[in-house]
Amino acid sequence: MLTRENFDWNEFLALQFHEVSYELMSMAHDKASAWPTCACGQLCRGLPREYGIRPHDAPTDYILRNRGTNFTSTIASMSHAIVSRDRNLYHDCRDQARMLMGQIEARTTQLLNEQQRPTV
Repeated sequence: MLTRENFDWNEFLALQFHEVSYELMSMAHDKASAWPTCACGQLCRGLPREYGIRPHDAPTDYILRNRGTNFTSTIASMSHAIVSRDRNLYHDCRDQARMLMGQIEARTTQLLNEQQRPTV
């Protein structure tokens, strides 16, 4: 069960169009719009962040930050699809969000591995 306190992006992105209520989509949109709760923020807690500049709490890595921003835009488009009852747009955006989630996971793994390597 997806709740504000227990939100899993992979679980959300597995939902079919008819399984997503306006309330759930609104919750996902809110979470995607804030770095600490977006897909990127949930995965990269151990990576350096930029504080005091916009976007707040964004990862310092440009590639990761860009993928997170694209993820947020895609979730916004999914929200529009739910409101407009556009099943095709929803599924296209969901597929895009899944792809971005995979890219975010891969980049986060790469950066975390780089952090653990000893410097010479």
